[in-house]
Amino acid sequence: MRVRCPSTPRKEGRERPRLRSRARVAGVLPAGVAAGHPATVATGVEILEAGGSAIDAAVAACLASCVAETLMTGLLGGGHALVLRPGGTAADVECLDFFVAVPGLGAPPREAELLRLEVPFGTELVHYAVGIASCAVPGVP
Repeated sequence: MRVRCPSTPRKEGRERPRLRSRARVAGVLPAGVAAGHPATVATGVEILEAGGSAIDAAVAACLASCVAETLMTGLLGGGHALVLRPGGTAADVECLDFFVAVPGLGAPPREAELLRLEVPFGTELVHYAVGIASCAVPGVP
């Protein structure tokens, strides 16, 4: 089933798709927020509803995720973002590369300072390694 934005013109002869969700829609935002925790999503949506930009919402959601999803997010993480500024076209899309490197273990015989954690996600057991050796350093090649 394809669901369209309500502002998209309908082709004649086609029925409007029915949403299967029982959630009540109060309004339509020109953006979306996806995250692993409802508090993270709620923070991003709150910023968008207050008139913030997608970048504002992403930063706020990231900070909320540091609290709500501590094993999944951290301020020393990295990533990539595609940014289209207001009024821009597809040719104006910028890729922000803020990926980072973990600097290594130092001189031998130093060992990794990692604590191994097993976190249950439903029926799956996900393995994490946390600690100083898992922290990335921005700008390290």
